[in-house]
Amino acid sequence: MVDTSLVNWPFLDTRGKIPISESVIMHERFELSENGNQMTYELAVTDPSSFTETLNASWLMDWRPDIEIQKYDCILPESQ
Repeated sequence: MVDTSLVNWPFLDTRGKIPISESVIMHERFELSENGNQMTYELAVTDPSSFTETLNASWLMDWRPDIEIQKYDCILPESQ
């Protein structure tokens, strides 16, 4: 389980359509299948300033050994 707060990005999505406030808390859970070929990702977003109830989502991801996961930097450069 990963709990994230103090998010300094004003949107939940990358397209800038779903606003979030500074009080948002994101709960993420990662569960690997027994054979290691799939991972279930669950997300619960709580933000009383933006949503009337907790937003829940989950998706199943397949292992893809042919794809290299690139570094993801959560902090935007100062120029943006």
